[in-house]
Amino acid sequence: MKKVKPCKICGGKRVGNLTICYRCLIKREREKKKLKITKLKERKRIKKEKDRNSYRYLHKKARTLFSKCIRIKGADEEGMTNCYTCGVRLHWKELQAGHFHHSRLDFDKRNIHKQCPRCNTYLSGNLAIYGTKLMMELGKAGMRKLLLDANQKIYSITELKQIIEGCKKELEKYESTM
Repeated sequence: MKKVKPCKICGGKRVGNLTICYRCLIKREREKKKLKITKLKERKRIKKEKDRNSYRYLHKKARTLFSKCIRIKGADEEGMTNCYTCGVRLHWKELQAGHFHHSRLDFDKRNIHKQCPRCNTYLSGNLAIYGTKLMMELGKAGMRKLLLDANQKIYSITELKQIIEGCKKELEKYESTM
């Protein structure tokens, strides 16, 4: 009969070709799994930190805060305000931030106004009325300037960080009055 060698760790009965027993094997595998999970969490934390300074993350956060600023601005104590294009009165949380020009002027207060979901989504911004009101508000020179800015403006990471800070301060001011 073949002599069974003892486990190298605890001295118990070894399993098959292994140099350790079953209990020590389970313990070692659990430790490996814990170590793997810890490393994965650390990698995710580092990636998240890097992502928080990425252009994409900052643009999304700035856009969310800026939209909230636009929608809450001009609301009464109950949070009610009017759609820019059709004039329907809704709570600011139900409104959306409607753009005349998209992408390049995402953070220009001349370009963004609060709109109801009907005008902004279903009527594609209701641009005929939006443009007419904007023309009355800005004038021809203002509209030309807006169009020029729409073709030239690209936001940097530092500008996005400044927009985020400005919006946070503005939101604190608005929320303290409600």
